[in-house]
Amino acid sequence: MADSILFLGTSHGDPTLTRFCSSTLYRLGECAVLIDAGEPVSALLIRSGFRSCELDGVFLSHIHSDHVSGLGGLVTNITKYPDAERKTDIYFADPLAIEPCMNWMDAMRCNTRPASIDFLPLYPETVWEKKGVKVSCIPTDHMKSVNAPSYAFVLEYNGKKIIHSGDLAGDFHDFPDIDSPVDICVCEATHIHNRLEQFIANVKDMPIRKMIFNHIGPLWTDGREYILEEALKSLPFETVVARDGTEIAV
Repeated sequence: MADSILFLGTSHGDPTLTRFCSSTLYRLGECAVLIDAGEPVSALLIRSGFRSCELDGVFLSHIHSDHVSGLGGLVTNITKYPDAERKTDIYFADPLAIEPCMNWMDAMRCNTRPASIDFLPLYPETVWEKKGVKVSCIPTDHMKSVNAPSYAFVLEYNGKKIIHSGDLAGDFHDFPDIDSPVDICVCEATHIHNRLEQFIANVKDMPIRKMIFNHIGPLWTDGREYILEEALKSLPFETVVARDGTEIAV
């Protein structure tokens, strides 16, 4: 599907019977962006018919295992089967995590210093542009308790705007401030379990055209998605509860 969002893994902190860990593929024109690399991201890309070496950018929203545990396999796959015409930028939300992550991948005999990959730090002012796609960062407080950075992302392409929330604080106070029209908001759904009514009240008047929920928490997964879907019907815009393999046109 051209110009689409493919939800590879949509679980909360743990994989479940029907959901793998967090990874989302954005295909926008000639550009491919992956947000988060939870396991088994490489296998899921292969099963979707997508070559890892075709990734232009990988953005790790924060350094929790369910968002980065597939990184070694992804790097291995890119370097074993490179595309001479492409280079993949891999951005780490926490710059201090780059060296230990690369050391761990070295210990697994991954080639972490290839010409086909750049390992880069993310900062609040980071703006990445390639092939008509622009990605910028919004700091969040998901990792504040351990004094580490985490981010939401804004993707802009062909006049369209997408927000990808990443993981947020437990009380959702750091949900991105949306004051101008957003075509799609991809929102995590783990930390709203006990605050669903308040969350709905907070977002219902925001200029969002479609909201897609991923990172689904344990109360709403493995056959219980209908509970969340029913509650979301009160919102005035279209909502989707993503499953692994859900693909949405942009």
